[in-house]
Amino acid sequence: MKWFIKCLRLYAVFKGRARRSEYWYFLLFNTAFGNMASLLDRLLTRSGRFGWIYTAYALVMLLPSLAVCVRRLHDTGRSGWQLMWYYIVGIAGIASSFVIPNRKEMPAVFLPVLFAYCAAMITWAVIFLVRLCTDSRPGTNRYGPNPKEVGE
Repeated sequence: MKWFIKCLRLYAVFKGRARRSEYWYFLLFNTAFGNMASLLDRLLTRSGRFGWIYTAYALVMLLPSLAVCVRRLHDTGRSGWQLMWYYIVGIAGIASSFVIPNRKEMPAVFLPVLFAYCAAMITWAVIFLVRLCTDSRPGTNRYGPNPKEVGE
């Protein structure tokens, strides 16, 4: 829980480095609290999965989630801008769903493009997961001192 609280305190800090434990404990508690918000939505509002309680929680947690992910990438010696590619590709996928309103109107050429898009997203997700699981770079890198060595 201390890592979750630390990430909330550093909610808009995109500089520096975050240990694996900081990132993964934040993700664990964020997922648990998000599920609780979703459950509250179902119990109180009788809405679908994404009611107003969950949506409010997700919006509040967006900035801290991005910040800790960027700091985690920094800890492995990578730029936080790599995270943006994942969102750009995701937004492109969502935008493409509005171009073709239903399956009956989907041209046959779109199916291979859809498969290529899905393959690219899965590949990028696996690569990104490996990068988030990678151990800290020893010593100081261009993003700051190693938090393991500093004793955080």
